[in-house]
Amino acid sequence: MKIYFRVLIPIFITVFAYTVLTVFLGPKGIYAQRFIEVQRDTLVSHVRSLRQTGEDLDSLIRNLTYDPETIAIYAHELGYIYDNEGIIKLVNFNSGFGKGLNPGTILKIEAPYFLSDYICKTIAASLGLIVIIFQMLAVRKDAYFKKRS
Repeated sequence: MKIYFRVLIPIFITVFAYTVLTVFLGPKGIYAQRFIEVQRDTLVSHVRSLRQTGEDLDSLIRNLTYDPETIAIYAHELGYIYDNEGIIKLVNFNSGFGKGLNPGTILKIEAPYFLSDYICKTIAASLGLIVIIFQMLAVRKDAYFKKRS
């Protein structure tokens, strides 16, 4: 084997391994990009649900602010009564009044998973060293068989 192939093949394999690892598993690689796209879609749907919840709460606030009938119903539910009106309160009884109000939910964002540039370089360099070791063993094996013949 020519000497320049002994040098070029490990360099080529090292560069190729680094390129493949970076393109597919690196910080700006395909896997990280797809993970971020999924996170983006999740965030968009979460913002839509929060917007809908906000619109529902805004309509409830408008009803409580401007609609006298709604104000009277809520006041009666809270225990306020008109003059000459009686009310019976049950002990340890909670009505479902106002329990359905939900300000929204918390969405936890996950950090994307990827191989750091340092790890990609380390793996590629290790692969290059392994190729050099295999080439050295192959040269010794060839020399051994040439010596025996």
